[in-house]
Amino acid sequence: MSTETDKPTPESTGDPKARTRAEVKAKRAERREERQAARAEKAATKASAAEEKQKAKADKAAAKESGKPAAAGKDKDKGGKNAGPAIRSGIDSLRTLVGQVVWIAAVVCALFLAVGALCIALDANRDNPLVSFVLEGAETVSLGVFSVRGDGVFDFVGANSQIKNALVNYGLGALLYLVVGRIVERVLRP
Repeated sequence: MSTETDKPTPESTGDPKARTRAEVKAKRAERREERQAARAEKAATKASAAEEKQKAKADKAAAKESGKPAAAGKDKDKGGKNAGPAIRSGIDSLRTLVGQVVWIAAVVCALFLAVGALCIALDANRDNPLVSFVLEGAETVSLGVFSVRGDGVFDFVGANSQIKNALVNYGLGALLYLVVGRIVERVLRP
């Protein structure tokens, strides 16, 4: 016949694994109690917030029934205060939209330059309407500063000079569009 006092405890057996298991169980129980306490605190906070909200509604209804002019004045002030955030929200939305449009335009310009440089580097058929459209677009968005026709930022001479001019000048132009586009987008965005 064995009783609970006859059972060996982890400490009495000297088994380190048994002690570790006991410690783990104790820590789990402690964490469980902490979670339960946190849940109870959160529920109490919600309940008090709900009570305050009900009290505010009751006070507002009582003031409305009594017909106090002061309560009506407070409602008008609230309407005026809420109009500011609504307008501010609209302005922020507009600024965000304009920033996104600027960023998309910068990406499209950089894409024209990058694909144009790729078309020149791969010696694409310039009679193809798509290739000619991309090259004309790239030359347009290069603004003459990053041109490949000898008047760009860099002007290489010799073998494969047109490919070098396209890759370097259009590459710099694409990079500049992306950097400036991102900066302008960040400035515009609230």
